[in-house]
Amino acid sequence: MNQEARVIIVVDDDHMLRRTIRLHLEREGYTVIEAGGANEALEMIGAMTPHGIVTDVNMPDGDGIHLLETLLERVQFVPTYVHSGDDEYITKKKEQVALSAFVPKKFSRFASFSSKARPDMGQHIRAFAKSLR
Repeated sequence: MNQEARVIIVVDDDHMLRRTIRLHLEREGYTVIEAGGANEALEMIGAMTPHGIVTDVNMPDGDGIHLLETLLERVQFVPTYVHSGDDEYITKKKEQVALSAFVPKKFSRFASFSSKARPDMGQHIRAFAKSLR
């Protein structure tokens, strides 16, 4: 597998959450590119096709669903892990971009600093990374 195929884009406006996700993916051997929002991610992606995307849905500069729609105009399929604090919105949008599943974000920005912050999040991220092999 070439190096470009081992790149995962992590898109979230929460820096600490991006960092946590990045650490889990790097432990699985992936190169991680971080973007603080949907527009930044689209600029970074350019002509490349990442091996996977981990994205939030609601971000100040746009949403993750629009990011996926735009990316899917260029490529047929990119494995995607979507997390969101807005379960109702993502449920409405999930068929629009053929999402088979998403993970509710049941933690706050402040909770990500504590040991009570969704202990299974790392397991979900690592399972996603392993599924890409």
